[in-house]
Amino acid sequence: MAQIALAEVLPILRPFVPTMKTEPPPCETDQLSDMGLDSLTTINVIVTAAEALGLDLERLDEVTTAPATLGDVVSILNRLQIEPGVLTNGH
Repeated sequence: MAQIALAEVLPILRPFVPTMKTEPPPCETDQLSDMGLDSLTTINVIVTAAEALGLDLERLDEVTTAPATLGDVVSILNRLQIEPGVLTNGH
């Protein structure tokens, strides 16, 4: 199972951060609060990205720490990946 990279998340994140910097490009250590993302918007980013990337949103309740950086968001998304051989939603 390939890891999700920040480059895959940035296009999904862009509509939530209209003033996203381009030079230098956002990196995993960038603070979400510095980008103007509050906790509710961060949840919306994670849900939107999970849906776009075909991840298992049911596993979101396993996340126990609030993300503070872009790297944290990528890490959460990687934890939501559907494990090979695991059946979900009755399929």
